[in-house]
Amino acid sequence: MAHLDKVLVINATPLLNFAATKEFTGENIVFLTQVRDWRAAWKRAQRNFGVVTGHSRRYLFNLAVEIFVLSISAKTAHFPVNIEGKIRSDLEAVFGPAVLDVEQDRDNNVVDPFNHPSSCEMGLVSAKAFEIKGAPHVTIAEYNNSDHALSETEEPVPPHTMVLNLDASLCVPESVAIPVSFDEHVFDGAEQSVKYMVLTNTWPKFVDSRKEHGRSIGGKAASLMESLRLRLQKK
Repeated sequence: MAHLDKVLVINATPLLNFAATKEFTGENIVFLTQVRDWRAAWKRAQRNFGVVTGHSRRYLFNLAVEIFVLSISAKTAHFPVNIEGKIRSDLEAVFGPAVLDVEQDRDNNVVDPFNHPSSCEMGLVSAKAFEIKGAPHVTIAEYNNSDHALSETEEPVPPHTMVLNLDASLCVPESVAIPVSFDEHVFDGAEQSVKYMVLTNTWPKFVDSRKEHGRSIGGKAASLMESLRLRLQKK
């Protein structure tokens, strides 16, 4: 799993392209990169005496709600990730009420339904969205930086080349209380579940595809893939 983690951090775009166009499971990689960037935002959040500030906590909650809406909720996500029912219901308990409040607030404010600038500024790097050819339902984003243009064939580039493509207009009203259970581990169960599916299904095929085309996976991932698969079979 360490090699998959490395690819997700260094450059997940080739894996996302493969999953979206060959396996039709691009939503799994999108979700993993969303969680990756959300967790990075948590680590960078402002703190007072080691505790995340209230403003930063609400910002992180807004991001988390959007991940839930776009990738997890069976009610709102076009292509929700396939996770265990218990994990999904636990996340529904955390984020479901906030989603309902967002929808009600939007309906009540017809003129400007998402006008909550004080709490909803996402603060992410300016990004432009583009769709993967052959998989119109998968949208990712790239930094506005010509030095790191993304393509299926390029080699790994600096971390966080692909960024979370959240809709900054989605915003949880200030009146919505953030659940006590919301913390930096809220997506751990879903992330591990999706990673396992990617590792046992998409990843081996991706590695084989790269080998066939003479492309590097990065590091020693390709050479160690067989031993990794053998260890998984023994579990």
